[in-house]
Amino acid sequence: SRPSQEMCIRLLWMNEEDRYSFGVTFHEVKPHDQKRLCMNAPKRLRAPEDAPKAFLGKTPSNFYDPVTVCWTGSSEWKPHCGALWWSPVGLGLQTLQLSEPHVSAMSAEFVNIENVMWVLEPYRLCKPVTGTHWKPFPVGRKNNNTKKRQFRQSSLLNMSTSNFKVKVARHRFEKQKILATYINSELELLTKMCKGRSYNCITWLEKSFSYDMLLNIATNSRLPYSTNAAAMGLVQALYVDRFPQFTHGGGASLPHKLWLFHDATQSEDNDNRKSVTPVLKDKLMLAHEDAFPAFFLPRLSSAYGDPNPVLSHTDHFKFFLLRKLYNDTVNSFGEGGRLIHSDGDFNKLGMAAIHGQQALLLFGFQSTYSKLKELCKPNARLLDGRSDLRSRSGVFNPPESRYKAGGADTEIVLQIKKELIKTFNEVGDLCTNFRLGQFLHLFKEKAMEWTHAECGPEGCDIQTGYFFQPSIGTPVKNNWVSNRPPPKDGEHFDPEDTLDAQYILQATDDAEVAMYQDFEAMFPGGSGEASKLDLKELCNKPDFDVALVDAIMYEDDELMAASLKLLDNIYGQRRLLRGALKDVVLLDRPELP
Repeated sequence: SRPSQEMCIRLLWMNEEDRYSFGVTFHEVKPHDQKRLCMNAPKRLRAPEDAPKAFLGKTPSNFYDPVTVCWTGSSEWKPHCGALWWSPVGLGLQTLQLSEPHVSAMSAEFVNIENVMWVLEPYRLCKPVTGTHWKPFPVGRKNNNTKKRQFRQSSLLNMSTSNFKVKVARHRFEKQKILATYINSELELLTKMCKGRSYNCITWLEKSFSYDMLLNIATNSRLPYSTNAAAMGLVQALYVDRFPQFTHGGGASLPHKLWLFHDATQSEDNDNRKSVTPVLKDKLMLAHEDAFPAFFLPRLSSAYGDPNPVLSHTDHFKFFLLRKLYNDTVNSFGEGGRLIHSDGDFNKLGMAAIHGQQALLLFGFQSTYSKLKELCKPNARLLDGRSDLRSRSGVFNPPESRYKAGGADTEIVLQIKKELIKTFNEVGDLCTNFRLGQFLHLFKEKAMEWTHAECGPEGCDIQTGYFFQPSIGTPVKNNWVSNRPPPKDGEHFDPEDTLDAQYILQATDDAEVAMYQDFEAMFPGGSGEASKLDLKELCNKPDFDVALVDAIMYEDDELMAASLKLLDNIYGQRRLLRGALKDVVLLDRPELP
């Protein structure tokens, strides 16, 4: 709850002394310290040649400042001694002396974050971080006939095989593992403190965790997957799910229920828009930047021109690097982008990336046809359980055994598949909204043709209030319509009622046929632009529906229900569009009536 979040920020973070007493703090090594310490700045997430000109993050070289951690430690730690944990010296870790003004009075010792965290995944990270291969600690006798214990050399400190040194190394390893787990838990706690747009917490924490620092941690291949995932969660809570980002670009729902027939205040670059309500202007085309609801920051926004680029960035390229990180993570699953059930740590990282993709989709940062294809193709491959592996060296035997409910590894796989289906449902809403915009534009063209036919080339000052389409199908009073054209012979209109779509479209038999043909052209197999918005084509997977049938077979009721719902949406696209049309209200002014 919000009171609990703000109580935590008061107790753990607002007071600087408490912050360094209870937690581990994160610090970037500034360039002058890097030069003094002969450190090489890591270079990651290099922007491709077709990258946009402006986005949040390091540009253009993408060098990140190394990250260190600091905590209050003691070389003789014991409970209630006043220190958080064992000092770096007590853990055998190399320390760095940085010119950090915030903690200089504490004589703080800084440690490279990689040197602390690698113990959570020693088999993968020991060689890259320490330079030596990981060899497990001794596990006892080799067999019953062996009189002497067989010890294997520990790579932690390159020690001899003496019992005492191995015991010391093992204890240090376990202590360091506790510290690394604590750091991950702290990142997860800070994320929960910011959830739900808790702006007091966000304001305090963004001072300590810059966007670049969190991207650095999230992209660091020399850190455990669990740490990468925790950084992904925190960057989403601190920088994505916050003002000025709004769901569906600030619209009430998707598909949109309110559309503007015409907006005289709109400029070509959208800067002077007074409303986020979509406008029926040019016919929507998939190649256009405004084909789908996209994030933009108008000049009228309080964030426009703010010195903080997190607030003032104006277009949907804002989180380009973050979107690239999420897509790269999903593409790197297992063998050829397939789910490996035994890779629990990486699967948790993949879940964090999928949640990030959903957030960017929701806030209008996956807003072009090409971005949707980049999103859908790897996600569809993950969803298809027929390609899943039991482990990196083994398949499911028999294949049907993957459907069985299992332990924690199976649970995270089921969660991934449910989240992927949720993503595809949101993509489906975007596709329906595109078709809706195209069909309403067709309605506008027919309405304008009728206006010219009834009033002559000079027009007759007809207000677009005529074109209200009530969402519940009942008459809606329209008190601002003036200069109504005279009714045709034999027709009579109540001056207080809104004209309906049938009169506007002059629905003759030929018009009905033409309307039906335009409607059908928007769906798979049709000739219209919107026919490309089929999940099978977006995913480049003709058997996408078969993958959903496979998902139904898992022993999980929620996954089965989600799969059936998505199948229903795929084969009920016409029904979804007709339902959206019934809910639409056309407005003649940016202000709501």
